[in-house]
Amino acid sequence: MNLLDSFGWRYVTKAKKNRLFEKVRLDKTFRCRFGRKCGNLRRIRHTLLIVKNDKKYYLTNDLSLSSAEVKRIYRTRQQIEEVFRLLKPEFGWRRCRAASIESQKAHLHLGLYAFCLVQSKAIEKQQTIYAFKPDLLRAAIPTQTQFVQNFTAFT
Repeated sequence: MNLLDSFGWRYVTKAKKNRLFEKVRLDKTFRCRFGRKCGNLRRIRHTLLIVKNDKKYYLTNDLSLSSAEVKRIYRTRQQIEEVFRLLKPEFGWRRCRAASIESQKAHLHLGLYAFCLVQSKAIEKQQTIYAFKPDLLRAAIPTQTQFVQNFTAFT
């Protein structure tokens, strides 16, 4: 969190209830089911906004956010993790053997492009990517290279 803040980035994350906030555990800091406070966590060198929602504690270094915004931003984290969970094993992001930075970038871009294509086809069929995968593997390999030509126009 210190590194992210030093870059000037804003973040929202979740904290465990035993983290020390102003030298008191988070679960002892808030007496109500909901709440928000600004202060410092142990080992964090910048001020944080703590938002309590039932038994969950959210942290952010953006002190201007409302409690609802903090919770909404954190919810998008799950969608991002699901995309990366798919990109690694299914679209080749786990192991890239390319040596140059340009080749690695192209590998990542093509994997993301493939994900977007498969996701759009799965949505058309009202399926998840996992349910659509067997249909995709049985499909004929396209002979048109237009999508590759369009992609290389950006590099």
